[in-house]
Amino acid sequence: MNDIPVELIEQIIRIVNKFHQIEERPRFYGTPDLIYVSEIHVIDIAARYPDLNLSQIADKLGVTRGAVWQTVKKLEEKGLAQRFHVAGNRREIFIQLSQQGRLAFNGFRQVLERKETSISAILGTLSDQELNGTAQILQRLEVFLDQVREE
Repeated sequence: MNDIPVELIEQIIRIVNKFHQIEERPRFYGTPDLIYVSEIHVIDIAARYPDLNLSQIADKLGVTRGAVWQTVKKLEEKGLAQRFHVAGNRREIFIQLSQQGRLAFNGFRQVLERKETSISAILGTLSDQELNGTAQILQRLEVFLDQVREE
């Protein structure tokens, strides 16, 4: 096993911390309301997969059903979405975006496209070997973070 430089581990932790700081700040996505990352991700999934119920949205996001339930309540309070049942099925709860919710979704997709373009520009400078190595590192880090999250 290689001796991993402490500086590399510190850099990874620093990057994760910076990402966390960025992700916890609410933003405007074309509506008058500040929207938190957890809220915009529910909006995003609800818009892209309108046939999913709250449990399925939770699975897609990798969070609990309770977390999605609380987030949808906040979205309802902001007038961005509402919960509903399909006729004859009182068990499953679905989410429908309001017009403001759709505006937020469109604003988020624009932000996401800009981020993806910037990330692609950075990754585009890497060789195929570097890209494959980066993908392997990120996959292993993701597995590690999943394990830490479950502890």
